Amino acid sequence: MKYIISIFLITISYLPQITAQSVSDTLPSVFLIGEYEMEYNKMISESPDLLMSVCKNDMNKAYSKWLSFLVGLEKFAIENEIDINGVKIWINVFWDTDGSVKHIAFY
Repeated sequence: MKYIISIFLITISYLPQITAQSVSDTLPSVFLIGEYEMEYNKMISESPDLLMSVCKNDMNKAYSKWLSFLVGLEKFAIENEIDINGVKIWINVFWDTDGSVKHIAFY
């Protein structure tokens, strides 16, 4: 009985680490806000960093990354013949530690 309780406690202590790894792995790179609501909320609470924080408060680097993101988005729209002029969109970009885009949630 003592061993069963020990195994149970060890398993519970590793559960948050397992779920933290799997949340990012199970989400697609781009998704609609509301499709993966639980994972999205968990990611928001685990990723409070802003782009400026990821870029170590370097305004030029953050602006460059954001501009690069927008240019890439526009280039994708043009290549796929999607007219995004005048489109209003809410996007939440989750940045990786190196400043690359990890996930995009949109509405």
